[in-house]
Amino acid sequence: MSRTIIDVNDEMLARAQRALRTSTKRDTVNSALEVAAAVDADRRARLLDSFRDLLDRLDVKSLEQDEAAHAGVQA
Repeated sequence: MSRTIIDVNDEMLARAQRALRTSTKRDTVNSALEVAAAVDADRRARLLDSFRDLLDRLDVKSLEQDEAAHAGVQA
């Protein structure tokens, strides 16, 4: 763990402490970092699920036929 000196918005820190139910600045900052990392991981997981859903709905044969037809026109 590293030691960092930062300026912190006291009002936001107090709000975060209440929301996270932490009592120290250190615990509040570490908990907030954990929450932010989890939110990012959840966002990436949702995007990946959406991409997989899109791939499942993709008509690959139709795309291949269109590509083959288009290649034949250019030749």
